[in-house]
Amino acid sequence: MLDRQEFSDAVEKLKNGEDIGEFTHPGFKLNDKKEHVALIVEGLKAKDGYCPCKVGKEPQNICPCDDFIETSKCCCKLWVER
Repeated sequence: MLDRQEFSDAVEKLKNGEDIGEFTHPGFKLNDKKEHVALIVEGLKAKDGYCPCKVGKEPQNICPCDDFIETSKCCCKLWVER
């Protein structure tokens, strides 16, 4: 299972317009497609931190969502495998 806090901290920085630099998780990195990342971050802001690819503002959909933490598959492709 992934470390939720590590990804949560990075998401907060992204939402605040901060550069997260080279994300250091051994298995994942921020998607290289900057336009895609910008769209996802805008969606996160619009949904108050909930995954823009999920329906509803449920606790399990707060980015990083439970699905990503449990399965290592990011449905919105904000995080991709290294």
